Amino acid sequence: MSLEMIKRAGFDKIRDMFEKSFDEQVGQPNGMGDCEAKIVGEKDNLHVEVSVTGMAGSPSIDDFKSGKVKGGDKVSINWDRDVNINFKLAPSKTASMSINDFVIVYELVK
Repeated sequence: MSLEMIKRAGFDKIRDMFEKSFDEQVGQPNGMGDCEAKIVGEKDNLHVEVSVTGMAGSPSIDDFKSGKVKGGDKVSINWDRDVNINFKLAPSKTASMSINDFVIVYELVK
């Protein structure tokens, strides 16, 4: 799916679909609570920032950066039967917000 198609669909719709897919593919299998996503960027530099509020027992920022989180390396949105929107984890852009809170960054796969 092209970036133009994503823009036509609207970032809010893509964000909602991403949050649902993230929860199903990463959150639930790893015992994470609700996470909030934000679409950031323009042109060919689109990415999603997922805010995670850390809790005891949930994956840490280091778990994401080192690839230890089950399914955490990518998120796929099923747009329709023939089209998926794929995002890959960008460990170097994943950043700490406080002691337990962090932002995971997923980049659009073109």
